[in-house]
Amino acid sequence: MSAVDSPIFLIGTGRCGSSLLYRLLSYHPDVAWISHYTSYLPGGGAWAALARVHDLPGMADWLPKAEGTRRIPQPTENYRLLNAATDGLFTAPRELTADDMTDTARARLRALVASHATAQGKSRFAMKHTGFPRVDYLRAAFPDAKFVHMRRDGRAVAASLCRVDWWSGEGQWGWGAVSPEDLAIYRESGSHELVLAAIYWKVLMRQYDAVQAPADRLLELRYDAMVADPIGTMRALADFVDLPWGPVFERRLVATPMTSDDRKWRRGLTPEEVGLLERVLHDDLVEQGFTP
Repeated sequence: MSAVDSPIFLIGTGRCGSSLLYRLLSYHPDVAWISHYTSYLPGGGAWAALARVHDLPGMADWLPKAEGTRRIPQPTENYRLLNAATDGLFTAPRELTADDMTDTARARLRALVASHATAQGKSRFAMKHTGFPRVDYLRAAFPDAKFVHMRRDGRAVAASLCRVDWWSGEGQWGWGAVSPEDLAIYRESGSHELVLAAIYWKVLMRQYDAVQAPADRLLELRYDAMVADPIGTMRALADFVDLPWGPVFERRLVATPMTSDDRKWRRGLTPEEVGLLERVLHDDLVEQGFTP
């Protein structure tokens, strides 16, 4: 099995838990990944090889497992690389289809995967991105790719989005059409950013539900289930993407601190804001299997 022919793509809305999932998957001894260092040298090369520090004897068990350790190579989204490979198309404010894939972009994307796998000495490659699914587009370059979609309660996603400085407001909206009903609620709320964040989750989740991919190519996971049972969740993922399970991988997973904010999403919200979330998301939460 080739890393280029069978990459693993982790996908989901922003603040869905995909970063944690990516970090957990990066602990697997066979998996190459994109680090924040790689952005300094688009294409991979020597910067991608820095991730090998995790493979030094005993190093992976010693290195911090919590987020925010910027000095040590850590897995991250890297849209600079993806835009360089696709002439800026990857972050276009719309969903991409197989028809959008060009021969040039296909060759560059496959070279990106190959360069990281080679530099890190791995047999498989994993990458994550959030926002639009991009499944059809990426399958046009990687027919044997496996996709793992992380789902999270829309109320937790919306509350979390409003706590990060990169969340864009109405003036930066680029996630698709908003229904008249949702637009009315947003206007009635005084253009509240929490309502816009909830609409973002709703719009994107409907796009994810519309993805057409064979069952053996797309795995659905839930953030709350992963936090409650990380070993069980990662075993399911490893089995789905054909990665061997071993004691080193499990030991690294067990050593990773993990807490869930899904039961605390009301923290910092007023009763009125909670009501707005419930009004916007009720039907979609039920459909997605989340208790309103």
